[in-house]
Amino acid sequence: MCGNLCVRITLIAVLIAQPLPCLDVRGAGDDYVVVEYGAQVLSRISVDGDRILLYRFREGTWPRSVVVDSVGNFIVTELLADVLSKITSDGRRSVIYQFSRGTIPDSVAIDSEGNYIVTEGGVNLLSRITPNGTRTVVYRFSGWTWAAGIAVDFRGDYIVAESGADVLSRITPNGTRTVLYRFGGGWGDTWPLGVAIDRVGNYIVTEYNAQMLSRVTPDGERTMIYRFAASTYPAGVAIDSEGNCIVAELLVNVLSRITPSGTRTVIHAYAASTSPSDIKVVPSAPSFRVKGSAATFWFGVVSVSLLLTAAIGSMFHNERSRKKRTQKSRKMPNSSRHMFGVFSYET
Repeated sequence: MCGNLCVRITLIAVLIAQPLPCLDVRGAGDDYVVVEYGAQVLSRISVDGDRILLYRFREGTWPRSVVVDSVGNFIVTELLADVLSKITSDGRRSVIYQFSRGTIPDSVAIDSEGNYIVTEGGVNLLSRITPNGTRTVVYRFSGWTWAAGIAVDFRGDYIVAESGADVLSRITPNGTRTVLYRFGGGWGDTWPLGVAIDRVGNYIVTEYNAQMLSRVTPDGERTMIYRFAASTYPAGVAIDSEGNCIVAELLVNVLSRITPSGTRTVIHAYAASTSPSDIKVVPSAPSFRVKGSAATFWFGVVSVSLLLTAAIGSMFHNERSRKKRTQKSRKMPNSSRHMFGVFSYET
């Protein structure tokens, strides 16, 4: 008796009972912008683990460090080209500053005014470069310091990993230096290389020669977070939105995530000789992914189409039935209309 309506109801019930794991809506998370020193490439690792090429540098450039400015440009130190460059999000490169030959700009950070703070390893200098390319020397190191990793703290001071001197130091914008911690024997035994600042102001340091990730508090106490396997050589480090440490493991060609409690997970394994040297965390956009096999996906598409067809068909069926009842009720005497529950009135 129910005819087409019962068929539609049965079809809808069957389809609803089937699993439809077709689309996975991913919220915003973290992407990782990575300098691939050995491959001479700037790349992005998405929250899903996909690698995207951002820029391929000229052979012999040797990009070393990266920071992201307020509008999403990538600021890169090109170690052997003696250049500080800007890479736009659509892959266009421009020179911000050309250093003298042999300067060897190692690492870069950005201060609150948008200036680029650069460690110049070859000449033992810390410099500040404005966006329009004006350079000022902030501090001149003594001896063979080899200033490498740098971060800007919450006060606007510069936190510097002095690799050759085995020192972590703080340098104010006006050039006053304070030693925060002395590693090893002072001859590059530990070689502090990468530095980042966590949520509470601690300094997270990669100890390149010691194969270690450590935490140094502002008052100078050091604790080990993670000890890497021999010959890993951790280089750059960044902090993600959940407080984990993201580490570029240079010699084993791995990008890893290390929790504050010391649990390590591989995010991405690169091809041999890629040598990731630095890392910055950037927010990723929400995305939609297909889950399951292609057959599962197309089953979902067909199922949703049938559901919509059944719903629209039912809607038209109900509309036709209503019109028929209305037309029939107008042919009946007034006394008969209420018997069928149709409350329409003649015009």
